[in-house]
Amino acid sequence: MVDLKSLLAYAASLGVGETEFYLEESSSWSCRVYQGEVENLQASQGRGLGVRVIVDKALGIAYTSDVSEGTAREAVRRAAENAKISAPDELRSFYAPEGGYPSVETWSQDIQDTPAETKIRMALVMEAMAKQKDPRIRKVLGTGIATNSRSVTVVNSKGVNVSFKSGGAQISCQVLAADNEVMQTGFGNQFSRSFSGLDPEKVVDEAVRNALNLLGGKPVESQDASVIFAPEVSAIIWQMLAATLTGESVQKKRSMFAGKLGHKVDSELVSLIDDPFAVEGPGASPFDAEGVPRKRLALIEDGVLKAFMYDSYSAAKDGVKSTGHAHRRVQSAVSTAPCNLYLKPGTASLEEVVASTKNGFLVMNVSGIGTGGLNQVSGDLSVGAAGRWITGGRFVGPVREVTIAGNLKDMLLGIDAVASDLKWMSMGTPSFRVAKMAISGK
Repeated sequence: MVDLKSLLAYAASLGVGETEFYLEESSSWSCRVYQGEVENLQASQGRGLGVRVIVDKALGIAYTSDVSEGTAREAVRRAAENAKISAPDELRSFYAPEGGYPSVETWSQDIQDTPAETKIRMALVMEAMAKQKDPRIRKVLGTGIATNSRSVTVVNSKGVNVSFKSGGAQISCQVLAADNEVMQTGFGNQFSRSFSGLDPEKVVDEAVRNALNLLGGKPVESQDASVIFAPEVSAIIWQMLAATLTGESVQKKRSMFAGKLGHKVDSELVSLIDDPFAVEGPGASPFDAEGVPRKRLALIEDGVLKAFMYDSYSAAKDGVKSTGHAHRRVQSAVSTAPCNLYLKPGTASLEEVVASTKNGFLVMNVSGIGTGGLNQVSGDLSVGAAGRWITGGRFVGPVREVTIAGNLKDMLLGIDAVASDLKWMSMGTPSFRVAKMAISGK
């Protein structure tokens, strides 16, 4: 494999002003079990080098999946040539180290050491377990397990030279419940930093419970009511919202939070935090894609907008420092994105939040949110939903084929409860309740 330090010297010999290398190596394994057999099994390994150079304040980019010396040098040449046909920009510059880096431990050797046979056996056990949970579970649509490891190295001509290794495992289960002619699916999953941290029965129970709780759902009368968003739905909403909490989105006028820094934008119960040190989350890491050290950043704290996320270029545009939120893969350009986002949980359990709800709707599934159901600029929300109806603090029946609608700005200010049931998926989030939203049914 190429020596990145010698590659820096080669770039300098071409007249390149600044150079940055992003080297990524990954290994993944996954299988899916259906009806007692392995339906799908995949294993892959990848390695690639992303090159960015600055020539006379113009940025050039190239990448290669072959990291041998000759091919890597060719990528540097291509990046330099691309810079010569790009428009110069005085704000272009790579990160110069200003101190040390935090320590973040997200590697467990058992991710790599666990044999494939053991992983497959776990998926088969999950399937068998799901079939025995309840007679209404008519079919297990699939159980799966996936493990991955990834290492990243960032080196640049201004002194950055850092590496990081991480790994994770995920299991899932999907079941079909039926009662006479009525059918309903249910899904459960778990992410863990180690294979030993996986809990198959907990995931199976989640899938079965979700299917049975929604079995036989019907529309309700159109009305205004309290709405509780379960963690799986909450995560979708907060991730879409977080995409607008970047300096880049504000600069491009794609954020409903433009001009709101320091203002109340949410209920005082809400704190949205990006924490690279929360190792139970999938995005924990000590530095970003430009080699900038990560730090814990409260985006929203007690309902007040405290910060936007920046990479080096968007930060330079606003005359501030990068917050360590540069994101990229080998073949992509740098953008700004959350690292390891979570919504701070409250102290009340979900059961206690439900018990305090006089008339409401626990939303467990939504449809259409990623295809126009949520406008990230205006904040308008209108999505199909399924879940469980609450009357007098108790569940009274499953609900489906309804639409919930409102404006995200009003919705955020109307949050009157955040539960303690934090769950890590693509981000960490508990359930939360909005005091009143419009529900369209029959």
